[in-house]
Amino acid sequence: MSDGRAWGTRRIADLRAGPESSDPRLLTRVNDLLFFVVSNKYGKELWALPLERESSEPRFIRGKASAEDVSPTLEVADAVNLLRYLFLGEFIPPCLESIDVDDSGSIDVADAIRLLVYLFLSGPAPAGPFPSCGQDPTPAGLSCESFPLCAL
Repeated sequence: MSDGRAWGTRRIADLRAGPESSDPRLLTRVNDLLFFVVSNKYGKELWALPLERESSEPRFIRGKASAEDVSPTLEVADAVNLLRYLFLGEFIPPCLESIDVDDSGSIDVADAIRLLVYLFLSGPAPAGPFPSCGQDPTPAGLSCESFPLCAL
């Protein structure tokens, strides 16, 4: 399933692969089911797959402070916005979890340093979810009101 962006694509199920594969068309979600038509050697069939319920936990990209960007790529602007938040109070990200780069449960200068080291010195990548949208594997209690880049 995809919202048209590479990082907005999620695997729902593996249908048969290879020359015997079905050719799913007309995908339609109804509540917790994904309906679609497949064409295979038997003709056309209507299939329904149950979808996992999405958690109420927000999806975000760790290290991405500028959530309104259209690109999931980390940039210097993300580190600058993190420092603006820490020292000037000029920037309040809608998702504090996204700027907790090391997933320590708190936001401090170590997060900005790790982000800059990653960007300029090929240092360790931000903790997950990174480099694509996802949920925090270790919820720390920091708020995440919205993250438009990952909204599906």
